[in-house]
Amino acid sequence: MENVVNERDEHFFLGIPMPEKAVYYLKWISIITIGLLYHAWFIYAIYYNIVNGDPILWCHGLGFVIITTGLSYFCIALSLIIKHMLPRSFKAEVKVGYKKMTKALNLWYVEYPIYIVLTGGAVAFMVIDAGGDTQRLISMSGIFVLLGIGVLCSKNIKKIDWRVVFGGMAMQFIFALFILR
Repeated sequence: MENVVNERDEHFFLGIPMPEKAVYYLKWISIITIGLLYHAWFIYAIYYNIVNGDPILWCHGLGFVIITTGLSYFCIALSLIIKHMLPRSFKAEVKVGYKKMTKALNLWYVEYPIYIVLTGGAVAFMVIDAGGDTQRLISMSGIFVLLGIGVLCSKNIKKIDWRVVFGGMAMQFIFALFILR
């Protein structure tokens, strides 16, 4: 008799089928390993800066890494505290509000104007910020070329989730504003 494996019973880690418990432990081991490696690098970066006598510039390099690490710890601590302090009724109300907001944002006459305004604002900012220096616009054209290559290499263009694509581009733009300013 042939062994028939139900797809729901199989769990994968990095494309390798494994038991559910093994996948659970491997995921946690991976997360802890990445966290430890990041903290080892973070401590070494601080040590390296101190030994070389480099100043800590808060908007560049190590200073920015310290700020983002601190903000990450703050957000994690805040979410853990709020998660346990809020009553269940409030959490249920937030879920209902989130569902209503998501439903409203999925309407095409709400979604597309938001995309148009955000894209137009980003393009206007880049053009004004370039101030006649066309060299600064090369990276913007590179984004569109990369996006075009991705579309051309896609097997099914209709299955591209444009919300994710433009959301990722918007996050890159916002991070660039914080980092470069």
